[in-house]
This record gives sequence, C-alpha cells and structure tokens, in this order.
Amino acid sequence: MFMFISFLMSISIFSTTDLSLIFLQVPFLSFHYLFIGYSSLHLITFFSICLVTSGGIKAAQFFSHVWLPDAMEAPTPASALIHSSTLVVAGIFLVIRFAILFEFTVFTNYYLAILGALTLSFGAITATFQNDIKKLVAYSTISQIGYLVCGCGFCCYEEVLIYLIIHALNKAFFICTGWLHCAFF
Repeated sequence: MFMFISFLMSISIFSTTDLSLIFLQVPFLSFHYLFIGYSSLHLITFFSICLVTSGGIKAAQFFSHVWLPDAMEAPTPASALIHSSTLVVAGIFLVIRFAILFEFTVFTNYYLAILGALTLSFGAITATFQNDIKKLVAYSTISQIGYLVCGCGFCCYEEVLIYLIIHALNKAFFICTGWLHCAFF
C-alpha cells in the first residue's frame, strides 16, 4: 500500500517514474507542502516516509517483522540463503536507491534511525531466547537488518552496502553447514 501511494505520488507530482528525473526535481520541491484542511504536510517527507515504510515492511522491521520467522518453512540452508540475499535485502536496497531523496528530509532520517534501533535491539533480545535454529536465524537476520536501517538513518549508505554484502556471505555459510552435515553424517 505504501509503495502504491509513493508510485501514485511520483506520477502526480513528478509526472514521471524515471528516478533520474525525480532526483532532479527533488531540490525544487523541497519547499512545497500538501495542505489537508488546516494542516500542512511536507511533500518530500510524505513521499519519503511512504518509501521508507514500504522498504521497512519488506526488510522485516519492527511491527512488521512477524512474516520472517513464519516464512522459515524451508530447510535451514535454503531459507538462510533466501532470507539473507533476496527477500529482506530488497527493502534495504530500496532505501539505498532513494538516498538522494533522504538528504532533503531530516525527519525521514530520524525515522530510519529510530526504526533501525528498535528493530536491532528487539531482534537481538528475541534471538537470545530462541531454541529453534530457524527462529534464531530469522531473528538474527532481523537484528542485522536493523543495523542496516539504522545506518541508512545516519546517511552511511556506502558502509551499509558493504555490510549488506558481508551479511549475505555470512548467512550463505549456513549452506556449507547444511552440506557438511548431510555429507559426513
């Protein structure tokens, strides 16, 4: 829903869906507001909050993290690979892709930092008390992606991309663990 709202906003406000044209228009629209009744809403902030919320839902952030532990139905090596390199990474990549937009909205950066901090602390504490290895991997992924979202809130996009690659490689080692378990035992 949030991605659809941001898509409709990009068509109605920017008159395009081409990212290079949107990024060219953002500095000129940084002082425009949406007026709803007697209240006003910063246009770029509303657009970026919709994008960040849709990326946060895909990246299993706090309040929308429930889908990731429930999606661990596959064997552990396959689910570790899928959840570390494809599913949750798409939300982080969306946030990194629109990094230029977030330079004009301070509130969105605060929102990213607080959401990431809540998620990383919740994921780490919950992972500590898990007995099932699949749930442990899921909450570990939630905690690590919380670090990445918090880093995006502090505008450290290059470092987040490097950490994202390292996290995907780390989770991919679970494949080797499953292969070694099946080969030798």
